[in-house]
Amino acid sequence: MLAIDVDRHGGPDGVANFAKLTVEEKIAGVPTIHTAGGGTHYLFVNRIRERSEIRRFIAKVSMCGNGGFIIAAGASGPTENLRAR
Repeated sequence: MLAIDVDRHGGPDGVANFAKLTVEEKIAGVPTIHTAGGGTHYLFVNRIRERSEIRRFIAKVSMCGNGGFIIAAGASGPTENLRAR
């Protein structure tokens, strides 16, 4: 999986920034998870096998691939030590 993590809390609006980078029709139908902070995770198939580090490419928008993690629907447990990126 490749996740694009779009955040809206604590500063710049990542949702607005991501909208500037994309055409909405191009990402229609992509599986999404709406986060508690008002953001969204867009999930894509990742065909790259090497470890993919978290990359922030515009304010409050980051990419997480092989070797990274996001918090998704159904997750439970202590979250004070986790950061969804």
